[in-house]
Amino acid sequence: MTAKSFDNSSNLESADYHPEKEELTVAFRNGGVYTYYDVMPAIAAELMAASSPGTYLSQNVKGQYRYAATEPAEDGGVKGEGGRTGGETALKELIEQALVRAEKLPQSRAKALVATKLDEALLWLTRAK
Repeated sequence: MTAKSFDNSSNLESADYHPEKEELTVAFRNGGVYTYYDVMPAIAAELMAASSPGTYLSQNVKGQYRYAATEPAEDGGVKGEGGRTGGETALKELIEQALVRAEKLPQSRAKALVATKLDEALLWLTRAK
């Protein structure tokens, strides 16, 4: 694992990279924490060495890799409301099936965006009470 604190960034707090999983976890100063999947080691190393890590993240990671919020942001991001219903359970199953299908698509920016939105929907359903 490689970890880095960003004293030179107004937006990013820190980043951790797990090369065995190819997972990059980024903590933002607003309290949000996101994990990006299938990130190549060179991309993680460049982020951690960047003079402007926030700009590097925006230009080279966001929209390029699947991600999921791993902790809620202080500003209210990714929190659900209401109770679990049969419809929510069915929707969760559909999302999981769509994720399996998305993984079979050729690698592209569109695939990453679709998978990200499905991950977000699944995370919202998981956190809904």
